[in-house]
Amino acid sequence: MKSALKFLLIILLSILTLNTYSEVFTVTSNADSGTGTLREALQKAADNGNLEKDFIYFNLPDLSEAGRTILLNSELPELTSNIEIDGGTQKGLNFGLSSAKIGISYIQTNNSKLSGLRIYNKEDIFIGGIFLKNTIDFDKTQTSLYCIGIDIRRSKNIQIGASNRGNVVSGFANLIMTNNRYSETVDSTFNITIKSNLIGLEADGATSSLYPNGITEFYKVYNKIIVGGSNGEGNTIINGLSISYNGNKGNYKTDILIKGNNIGVNFFADEVLGLHGLDITNGTLNSNETIKIEDNVISNLNGDAIHIYDNQQDVTILRNYIGTNKSKTKVFKTGGIFIYSCKRVNVGSDNIIDANYITNCNPITIWSSSNISVNQNSFYCLKNVAPMYNDATANLFHPTIEILNSTTTSVSGIATPNSKIELFYTDKCNTCSPENYFASIFADAEGKWSYNGSLKNTVIASATLNNSTSNFTVPEINVTNIKVISNCDGTGSITGITLGFITSKRWVNERGETVGVDTNLKNATPGYYQLIVEYGTCTTVSKFYEIGESIKLNESSIKITPICGDKLGSVKGLFFRNSALIKTQIWKDQNGKEWSKDLDLIDVPSGVYTYYITLEKGCETISQQYIVNEAVPPIIDQSITLISNSTCSQSNGSIKNIKVIGSGILNYTWKNQSNQIVGSSKDLINQPAGKYILEVKDESSCGPIYSSEFEIKEINGISSNQNSLKITAANCNKSNGSIAGLIISGATTYQWFNEAKQAVGNNLDLTGQPPGKYTLIANNENCVKDFGPFTIDLVTQKNYGIPNNTVLFPTCGEINGTIEVNFKTDIAPSKYDWRKIGGASLNINSNKITNLDIGKYSLFLIDENGCEQFINTYEVKAGRPSMAIVNNSWKTTADNCGTATGSISGIRFNYENGPNDFSWFNDKGDVVSNERDLKNAKSGNYRLLIKNQYCGNTFDFYIPYKEEFLPQAIVSDIFICAPTVINLNIKEIADSYFLYDESGKLVSQSSKNQMNLKMLENKRFALTYKLGNCESEKAYFNVNIGTSSISVPSAFTPNDDGVNDFWTIKGLELYNSAKVSIFNRYGQEVFKHQGGFLNFDGIVNGTKLQTGTYYYVIKLSEDCSPLSGSVMIVN
Repeated sequence: MKSALKFLLIILLSILTLNTYSEVFTVTSNADSGTGTLREALQKAADNGNLEKDFIYFNLPDLSEAGRTILLNSELPELTSNIEIDGGTQKGLNFGLSSAKIGISYIQTNNSKLSGLRIYNKEDIFIGGIFLKNTIDFDKTQTSLYCIGIDIRRSKNIQIGASNRGNVVSGFANLIMTNNRYSETVDSTFNITIKSNLIGLEADGATSSLYPNGITEFYKVYNKIIVGGSNGEGNTIINGLSISYNGNKGNYKTDILIKGNNIGVNFFADEVLGLHGLDITNGTLNSNETIKIEDNVISNLNGDAIHIYDNQQDVTILRNYIGTNKSKTKVFKTGGIFIYSCKRVNVGSDNIIDANYITNCNPITIWSSSNISVNQNSFYCLKNVAPMYNDATANLFHPTIEILNSTTTSVSGIATPNSKIELFYTDKCNTCSPENYFASIFADAEGKWSYNGSLKNTVIASATLNNSTSNFTVPEINVTNIKVISNCDGTGSITGITLGFITSKRWVNERGETVGVDTNLKNATPGYYQLIVEYGTCTTVSKFYEIGESIKLNESSIKITPICGDKLGSVKGLFFRNSALIKTQIWKDQNGKEWSKDLDLIDVPSGVYTYYITLEKGCETISQQYIVNEAVPPIIDQSITLISNSTCSQSNGSIKNIKVIGSGILNYTWKNQSNQIVGSSKDLINQPAGKYILEVKDESSCGPIYSSEFEIKEINGISSNQNSLKITAANCNKSNGSIAGLIISGATTYQWFNEAKQAVGNNLDLTGQPPGKYTLIANNENCVKDFGPFTIDLVTQKNYGIPNNTVLFPTCGEINGTIEVNFKTDIAPSKYDWRKIGGASLNINSNKITNLDIGKYSLFLIDENGCEQFINTYEVKAGRPSMAIVNNSWKTTADNCGTATGSISGIRFNYENGPNDFSWFNDKGDVVSNERDLKNAKSGNYRLLIKNQYCGNTFDFYIPYKEEFLPQAIVSDIFICAPTVINLNIKEIADSYFLYDESGKLVSQSSKNQMNLKMLENKRFALTYKLGNCESEKAYFNVNIGTSSISVPSAFTPNDDGVNDFWTIKGLELYNSAKVSIFNRYGQEVFKHQGGFLNFDGIVNGTKLQTGTYYYVIKLSEDCSPLSGSVMIVN
């Protein structure tokens, strides 16, 4: 049963694979979907299977950039395996500086996520010659992780671009991304190559795209990563390249090549735009990849140009330019190279041509790494320079080196024994950087090294041993044992510093004044001091160290807060410097009780307080005495307060009879509910309805106190609450403004009036009004009150100006008219609404409408308020008709015997000048001719595509098949002297030749018109030839061995009597290379002949030979023995 199922499965698979074959799908339309579109081509390729490679080529008829740009409203289908998409097959100019000839532009989508091209679980894909662009401005805070240019997941053998077939990827938050780490499923991809692309830029190579911070990320790609290559294959990646992993993938060894690219800078390498550089991160130890970073220009405005993290295999960094371009004429803001937790990293080499050029940054920082060699590079004009190795690397081996002496003719020092010493001259900017390498030497077994020779500048040295390089030499200030002492007498010292080899040293104060030239600074007055040491043009500067004064208290800002009620007192604002010198500090009261060690004394009872400071050196400083007293706050008695309410809209209310007790002069402040001051006396009078609070201050230090809230009410009054008021402006030149949300209390009737004092409404909410000012009158039987005015604004109609119009009429009998309008102002409508006269809206929100039939079309613009504005009506008229062929104007010639002799010629067209572009296609869709006439064609169906500058058309033709009679080959008998191999030359030109023996058995077959036959005996043969499918009849001939066919006459009588006048050798004509010589009796040659047929008349050079006996020698061929004898001539 299992065998039967297996057999059926094999048969089924065989049937399924019969329909998969290599196909070329040609894109002829730049529409989003439909016949001839890219979307259709991708679907056809998917339907065709992937056992054979499919190709998507382009032949868009409009060669303008717009005509070669495919505008998309939704994502394209996923790419299928084994496919090549080649925009370079399109005619027309490249986009900008790129080699792209086809644009793919996303202009809108209904999805919050967008991937320009999707490659999911596929393999063997090439994309070239494409300008892939997104113009949709997504919410960058929400969807940036899902706006991806080329989205690659779980795939293998993917190549993006090649020399002269590079791509442009622009406008995406993530430009090229593998295995989106933020997606639900993350797997691995194998073998990625990107070459000759512009990534993150427009096609001009200089303009940033919609998402200027869009990155290119290769996440979990194994086996091989190639970015760039030799000349013409480098990429421009404007915002950096990230390569990262989360662990190993089995035992795969991943090789990474980053070569010849511009990373972080534009195409011209004259401006740095990127916020990322090159970042290669493993996330795990013991990884297997090798990394080569060569011949790149790399800069990063926001961090390291090159960042390598957790790599345990070989890394080489050669011939790169960081902070500058390859001509070193530009200087860029950038970081340098950062290496973390790596082994076997080589920056530069032992060959000066591999030097990296790094400027305007700290060139190399190494953390927790070993075996890092830095050789023969050029570092110059550096900033923020620090030692290469940080503290985290202190426990790992790296050599050391020190210069002990330097003159104009020699330099010497000590280093790790047996290490290789590299010597450099300092840079032109005097930043003590190793710019110009000039020599290498070795330290001896004791670590001593020296170099003798003329020295042109200050020398910097490094040491390398076991693939590990030391820090570069600089004038060294060792502050490990530094001591800064401030004495009680107001002097101090800085001691314990040790120095390396230097040529000068000096101490300076804060003003830059030199205060000492010894290593130790002594007897210095209080202040800040810095040590500066120099070696040639190299300078090292210490930080500033402070020699402090004896403690001096600053008591100018002291503030004492007395005790007020249950709130305790405080003393704040005490200040002093040199806290490092203090041994003890404490606040004490008059009884010696300790209260606080803090500068601010808080929450203490009444008393006398003093601050005491004791210094380490035995000095003591004491503050003044500060007294904290107890204060009594004022008191408000509102138990018998009298409140008089106001009447309708009158300011006749009051608050009286409040009692206040306090110290000294009392100050009163009344405030209403809007926090406005409305009174300064104890009694508040002449106030409208509302809520009020009294503030009282006396001359104590306790601060103001406040009454509770009093309310003056309105008798029979009307009040309003406008917290929910909403005024809607009038727009679109209509009376559609409104005032709503007012809350009126106490009113029974309402009436609204406009500015002309005309009544316009009698409800609380006012609706359906034009722009203007409106007042509400509210009434009850005792009170009338007005509210307002309230203003209804006008939303003015936008002035879009007069647009530039382009109207293209339909051509070729198709529905392909176009209307395009472009406004000169910067004011953009919210929506375009195109309407065909006599029909409904076309629902096209664009300044350009295409695929139009004959008719009139009106354009309306709608602003963000929904206001509609008519712009114009445009007429699309009939254009040029389609091209057609004049009936029966052509001649068809059949294909004879399948030999590609068919033709179609003489076609005439209905246009005067006719088409100027011809393409003949066979039934496989292959172009077989670009001539007007189709020639040398086999039988079959053919399609002719014709074009002129206006339109094109296609026509189908058929070339029939016929068979013609082929005549027999022209052959004759062959005579040879002896068994040999003969060469049979055939006159007829044919595809193949066949030789049969007398019984009809095939004995030889050849595609050439020659055959070699080994002849041992006389035989009879038949020869045929074949043209295409037709074969000639058999032609028979004999091959005879021997000379029996030769008959030589012994005499002849050349006397012109018509009898025996010629010496004719019968059978000689069968030997084309025969040679005949005649000699006289003296052995002199009197006649010779070469060739087959001979008819000798006895005349030589116009003279008859005399009567007599002559002797002949006949050489029939090289294989035949000569024939000889005599011949009598009788005149």
